Amino acid sequence: MNTTLLIGIACVTGILGDSLLQLGSANGLGGPTGWGLKDYFKKHGRAESIFIAGGMMVIFYLIFISTGLPINYILLAIYGITSPDPKRWDSFVNNQHERLALIAKPRTPVLDFDEWLAGKPYDAHPEERMGILTQASWLVSMSSNFDNHAIHRGRWIRERLLGGRILEVPITVNAMLPNEPHHGLRDRMRVTREEYCWKCHKTVDPLGLPFEQFDHIGRYRTAEIVEDKEKTDKDMAKNAQSQRRMTTISFDTTGAITESGDPKLDGPVKGPFELIEKLARSERVEQVFVRHVFRYFLGRNETLADGPTLVAAHKAYRDSGGSFKALLVSLLSSESFLFRTVPVAASKS
Repeated sequence: MNTTLLIGIACVTGILGDSLLQLGSANGLGGPTGWGLKDYFKKHGRAESIFIAGGMMVIFYLIFISTGLPINYILLAIYGITSPDPKRWDSFVNNQHERLALIAKPRTPVLDFDEWLAGKPYDAHPEERMGILTQASWLVSMSSNFDNHAIHRGRWIRERLLGGRILEVPITVNAMLPNEPHHGLRDRMRVTREEYCWKCHKTVDPLGLPFEQFDHIGRYRTAEIVEDKEKTDKDMAKNAQSQRRMTTISFDTTGAITESGDPKLDGPVKGPFELIEKLARSERVEQVFVRHVFRYFLGRNETLADGPTLVAAHKAYRDSGGSFKALLVSLLSSESFLFRTVPVAASKS
């Protein structure tokens, strides 16, 4: 009965809100003289819209309270949890930087197997992180829904940090890894090492595979979780609805920097931290960074005539100890930024 009442309140509130949104148009009162909320939103913009939407939530809350439903139903409706236990509540509402955030409370790095599979967050130890390339935001953006994407991670480093260019996948290639959940990612990437594919993948895969140290949502790990094929097959033979059985295997984080244009930078790496340290110390990476800043603020690619500007900008960046402000001052006071040449049509002889 309580569940039915909860659904009824949500429906009534939704109908009320929709009626207010549509009322002006439904009665032919739309346009400048309309008084429906839809017309009001169009006329008054985002701030008022958010204010009124918040008011609708308050109305929902008041109606909910007046019904006398148990606390677990209001927690379910607003926050998606059902337990009124204060300890469980603290695990969902945690003060982050003096602001309430509706996220799971960070846990210690020691997770049991079920928590790991459920994607429980936890505190990241400082020794497990080193700059942007180990931030969960970057790792997640270079992953698929359920697995790492070493190719995307390697391509990002090749193009954004090493200044390379990777061609798009040919239309004749089926760019899919084998569907083998019982094998690790590096093993399934064996198809990229075929001669036809390796021409491009040899400059990408060795840059992305060291980040196997982290999973697809950016968690540091010491083993890779895969399907236990033997146990799963036995369970499926008994019951086709059985869940997969999982196990862990070791993984390899070795990789390499190749064809970077800087012999000092090229070479094998044992893991993500060694790779990051080599990139951070590289003058080549600094020059590529300056080039990307040039393209962003000048709105165009560099040309041969912009060579002195890029050299001066890189010198300003290094002399200032890596000051982005000094880099911008150099670029925005250069002739490449201040002057624009007019193309001259070729004369007919």
